[in-house]
Amino acid sequence: MQIEDKYELKTTFDSSQNFCIRLSIDWIHSLVYFNEDKKINVFNMTDTRYGFVAIKEEDSIEDLSVNPLDSDIFYSTWNQTISNGKIIKSSQDGSNRVVLKNVGYPEVLTIDINSRRIFWFDIILKTFSSINFDGEDFKTFITLKMTNRLNSFLEIFGEDIYWSNTNDDSIKQFIVKAKYGLNSTQIDHLIELQDSTIGSFKIIDSSLQPNSTNRCINSNCSHLCIPIGFNQYRCVCPQFKPQNDSIICIESVSIYFYNKQFLT
Repeated sequence: MQIEDKYELKTTFDSSQNFCIRLSIDWIHSLVYFNEDKKINVFNMTDTRYGFVAIKEEDSIEDLSVNPLDSDIFYSTWNQTISNGKIIKSSQDGSNRVVLKNVGYPEVLTIDINSRRIFWFDIILKTFSSINFDGEDFKTFITLKMTNRLNSFLEIFGEDIYWSNTNDDSIKQFIVKAKYGLNSTQIDHLIELQDSTIGSFKIIDSSLQPNSTNRCINSNCSHLCIPIGFNQYRCVCPQFKPQNDSIICIESVSIYFYNKQFLT
């Protein structure tokens, strides 16, 4: 991934792990969020030396999506023991955590910033559902046939919902589009591959990444700055270090240092 022809970010994860890592980008503050089993980590693309565990959960974190306009993270969890999933919202530093909705098994999740809605696919119910950013106005849009299996990626653009899909009868991979209006039934197969797996895809459009104020631009944080709300930020540091300007290190938190070539 090339960033402004200056920073080349290459990330290597342990392929022996049995969980799926999902990424979400805060394009305003150049932050990368990714899940690691029951944690959500964050680092800055312009200084990849330090990382911060923003969220720790008792349940597995399935997917996540960042809304940098409001400095929120939306993510889904799954507890296999009690067969229960949750849609959760928190600030980008992990504070102000609130459960928006208890659901079945929310395998994939995405958000639409323009309509201010959260979308997810429920493996148990075989449905696409949605709530707004406050956890209200619940709707179910599409119910898939049992022969259709989602392939772990979901995107929203305009009034359309896109996902990668496997037809178990023909063992074909599809990228699929459907209107997400209530009770929608029209499903279009856009791309079809035989004997290949569509791991993920991304829709690129300027409307999906609107500009906003960078809350960290004048923060002078010594290690890592994380935005909170519309006009606040939090400096995270490996230990408390009083400075002439207390903003530089305001608290002692646990951050980790990439002491191997984990990020280049």
